Parts: sequence; structure tokens; C-alpha cells
Amino acid sequence: MTTIAYKDGIIAYDSRFTCNNVIVDDDGDKKIEADGKVFIISGAQSDFIYLVDSYLNDKLTKKVRDPVRAMVVDNGKLYTSAISMHDGFWRCEEPFDNHIAIGSGNEFALAFMDTGMTAEEAVRATCKRDIYTGGTIRTFKIN
Repeated sequence: MTTIAYKDGIIAYDSRFTCNNVIVDDDGDKKIEADGKVFIISGAQSDFIYLVDSYLNDKLTKKVRDPVRAMVVDNGKLYTSAISMHDGFWRCEEPFDNHIAIGSGNEFALAFMDTGMTAEEAVRATCKRDIYTGGTIRTFKIN
């Protein structure tokens, strides 16, 4: 999994890829740019493309076993989006004045941001508690 957090125009995310309970890579980039949109994705790396395809086609293009979620910057707006076997495809526009977190460490990141941490600080702190969050912390600024 991963932790992706948004607060005050900044999306922060870690770089850890795992397979079951084994760390596969601690320096992977979970950001994909397609059709002028930026996707920062959580879930199985092999299924990232299916979320992007579903988003761009506005419908589920392939069922995946485990949920894949993303924060998407699309035309200056922020969305959360997901695909899963049970829920299909969905997307939801998010308000810029809220803070949001998705992925395995989302509860930690939300709590850390509630205490006043930035999105980047919250993801960094989440690395200490969530075994699926770690490695390099990257940020993306929404213009």
C-alpha cells in the first residue's frame, strides 16, 4: 500500500512498494501523468494502469482483486478515485480547504494533519507506525 496525504495545496506520498509483507522497493514513484492529469496511486503497482484507464474512460475497464485508490489532479481540481472488484469505479471531487489521506496509513496521516502537521510531515510521521509506508517522501504542488 502506501500513504498519500493532501493539505494546503500539497500532496505528499511515500515510495515504498511491497508484496504481501515484504518490501520490494523503497524508492518507487507512485505518480503517473496521463492526458494532462496527475495520478498519485495507492495499491498494487501492476493495477495502477487500470485505475488510470478507468478514470480516463469514466468507467471500470478491468476488475482488480484488491482496491486501487488515487488522488488525481484534473483541470485544476482535486479528486479521489478508486477501482475495486466490489465497488467498481468511482471518483469524487474534493474541496481544497479540507485535508485528505488515503492508503494503508490514512488514519495516522489524518490524525497527524489534525495536530497541525503539513501533508509531508504527516506522511513522514506515518512511516514510523505503518509498515507499508516508507522510503522517500515526495510532494506534488497543485497549481
